[in-house]
Amino acid sequence: MKLDKPIISILIVIVLVLDLIFFSFTQICKNIEKKEQIESLVDKFDIQKYIVENERIKESINNYKYPKEIFNYLDESNIKIIKEKFVTNLLEEKNELLLEEDVTYLIKNSIYEYENRTHEDALVFSEEDITFLSKKLVTDSSEIVNVFNFFKIFTNSFIVLISFSLAVLLFVTLIILEKRNGLLLTSIILFGYTCFLFYLDSYFIRRVILNNQSLKYFNNVEKMTCGLDIFYIICFILSFVLLLIYIIKYIRKAIREIRLNSYNWR
Repeated sequence: MKLDKPIISILIVIVLVLDLIFFSFTQICKNIEKKEQIESLVDKFDIQKYIVENERIKESINNYKYPKEIFNYLDESNIKIIKEKFVTNLLEEKNELLLEEDVTYLIKNSIYEYENRTHEDALVFSEEDITFLSKKLVTDSSEIVNVFNFFKIFTNSFIVLISFSLAVLLFVTLIILEKRNGLLLTSIILFGYTCFLFYLDSYFIRRVILNNQSLKYFNNVEKMTCGLDIFYIICFILSFVLLLIYIIKYIRKAIREIRLNSYNWR
């Protein structure tokens, strides 16, 4: 493909690609920030797995300080209440998402239930670990506030609008500069962007999970998507339409040249 203004067009393509990547990031952040998405993610957090896989707890269990089964009776209704409080506090941008006493109450109730069923003493041997677990879970949860606030920066309506408007402007400029070839170029860019969005939506979270040990406590989170499906469908349709327009224009030009050549032969 021969470009009419190669230097300017290449610069526009580079800026356009960077802007499209940034726009994708804003949409991922926007999707993560949704209440429904946060509730779904928090609901998948496995508190029992988080507890029994903690290094200090595993050490205590391996040293026969107390059995692992003392954590088998975590009350689901209490867990649900704790998770609901967590989501509410996060959305209200509170610094403290969990209360130590709530976590302590949850764990102790599990131990009480274990003692009632087995008639064995366990609480006296696990008091220090319960305090440690409660503080650690509260500390770990508080770190999410910083991540959430970072995402919120990129969901600002003005930033999203600027990014989208810039992309549209660059696409139009490219078509105006390169005319018919601009249609083909923008079609290729949009098709490539479609593939990129499809990859992000289908595999991005899964890749993050595989490379982030802190996310191993979330059940079935790898099945979650980034909510980009509507965008890559629209981009694919636009890519196809632009390619179709390019083909029609190319055919018209070819027919016109054939007619001109036929007149010259006469």
